[in-house]
Amino acid sequence: MKNLIKKLFLCGLIFFMAFSCEEDDEKEYIRVSGIVKTGETVYGYGTHALFDQDTLRYMLFSDNVDLNDFLNDYLTLKGEKVQGYPLNENDPQLLKVISIINNN
Repeated sequence: MKNLIKKLFLCGLIFFMAFSCEEDDEKEYIRVSGIVKTGETVYGYGTHALFDQDTLRYMLFSDNVDLNDFLNDYLTLKGEKVQGYPLNENDPQLLKVISIINNN
């Protein structure tokens, strides 16, 4: 009986740990490409901007990538959309840059 209780407890613990660790895996990362420019805009959020030719696609920021190193470069980057943005319907989405995938 004690062995059964121990096994059930261990199974429950493993089940709990498996689901609590999946939270980070559920983040939806996207890949986007464009030219990185400084983010001095009227939007008031983001440190940089990503353009596709002359069209602003995303406002950017990053905690682990120095986007200044890639000014005016065409990049493919991995990021996640920040909830609560855009602030207004026609404003660009805010993207938290996780990594640079390709620097052409």
